[in-house]
This record gives sequence, structure tokens and C-alpha cells, in this order.
Amino acid sequence: MKAAFIIDSTASLPDNMKNLANVMEVELSVRFPDGEVFGDTTDIAESERFYNKLETSEELPTSSQPQPVEFYRVCDQLVEEGYDTVFGIFLSSKISGTLQTAHMILEEYADHFNSYIIDSKGTSIQMLHILKEGMAMVEEGRQPEAIAEEMQWIADNSRVYVMLKDLKNIVKGGRA
Repeated sequence: MKAAFIIDSTASLPDNMKNLANVMEVELSVRFPDGEVFGDTTDIAESERFYNKLETSEELPTSSQPQPVEFYRVCDQLVEEGYDTVFGIFLSSKISGTLQTAHMILEEYADHFNSYIIDSKGTSIQMLHILKEGMAMVEEGRQPEAIAEEMQWIADNSRVYVMLKDLKNIVKGGRA
């Protein structure tokens, strides 16, 4: 089995993971009401610029899932590089349409590779954990169906707790 992983940028992959040949990232973006768009990135300078703008903006930005063309680009690359198995790990389907878009596009490549879609049921650290566990299972030589099942079990049974510094952005977004 030659396996690859597609993951969205909300996982905040460290550089050593981003640079792996079998890990492909698709990027979400954030648009402010004034039209300025920021890519979801781990770049420190760009993140600081985003948070500075967020602090001064009266309205919260809206997020956008990866463009379908990004998924096609990644899938074409996977075909070109001879992958036969693809695991997609995406931001919770309850807060983004990324998983649905990925599912539709990956189905179009069924003649080229088998794909398994994992709903992380979270973001960031949870997605990174699922990716690392999936990569370890591939390395162990486990069967793709068993890997996908275990990765989804991890997602279904993980819990992430978040502590907010203040509720300013919750109020700004109309949720309080």
C-alpha cells in the first residue's frame, strides 16, 4: 500500500509534518468585512498580522473552506505520484463544509485510489493526533479499512477543552 494523507490547514501542522511527501495540506481562508483575506497559516508574522487586525476589527471575519481547485490539485498530484490509498482528515463537519467537499471530489478519483474520509470532530491538536496515529498504523502495515476505522474511533472518542482569555470575540460574533 502506498498511502497519503490529506489534511486541512486547521490542523496547524508543524513544518516537519508539512514537508512529508505523503502529507498534503489544503488551506482554509478567513475574510474580513473590508475584503482582506488571510490564509490559515502557522507563519508567525502572518498570524500576528491577522490577530492584530482581529483585535481592531469591529466585525468578525468569516471563514471559507478550501477551494475545490485545491482538492483537485492535490488529487491530481496523488495520482501522478502513484498513491493507491488516501486518508483525508478534516475539520469537524459540524462547523465546516470541508469534509463534504473533500468527499465529493475524492469520489471522482475512485478509479485511481481508495479514499477514507475521517471527520475529526474537532480541529488542530485533535487532527494532528489522528494524523500521527494513522501514519503509525500505515507504517505497521495495517489494512486501510482497519486504519480508517481506528482513526475515526480516535476522533469519536477524543475530547478537547478550550479556555478563553475573554469573551470579547464571542460577543462580537453575536453569540453572547
